[in-house]
Amino acid sequence: MSYFRDGGHWWGSCEHPKLVTIGWMGKPHPIPQGAVDPEDVARLEQLIRHGWTPEEIESTEACSFCFDDPDTEPPWRIVAGQETYLGWRNICVPGKTCIYIFPDQILHYIDTHGYKPPVKFLRAMRKVDPKDPAYEKRCDELWRLVAPHFY
Repeated sequence: MSYFRDGGHWWGSCEHPKLVTIGWMGKPHPIPQGAVDPEDVARLEQLIRHGWTPEEIESTEACSFCFDDPDTEPPWRIVAGQETYLGWRNICVPGKTCIYIFPDQILHYIDTHGYKPPVKFLRAMRKVDPKDPAYEKRCDELWRLVAPHFY
């Protein structure tokens, strides 16, 4: 998987101070460790199932800690009660002054590698309902700001 440091402002072809990367782990970089509340994992699952992502940013990559070949098929996992293929969606969460972007493989990094996302991200994530139209609208507004070249 591509590596972008937690709290970074550069992702793929986008660089903007309001764009914040979370959960993009990869060799040889260490994984921030810690326990994650089960309620936060459940909220991440909801975001992965129903969260907002522009189609332009979907890709498929396997965990570089588990597989030497990035083209290895990423794992399946039960997410919010449904079998889901991890490793292809990138989800956005609006913060007060930024938009966070994280890969769906964040669940794999938490479960398998003990990853703990930053507290600011967890707080922002807890405040959104991925099924609320206001969430999608806010994500779209922020994404247009940080990545206007996609429009």
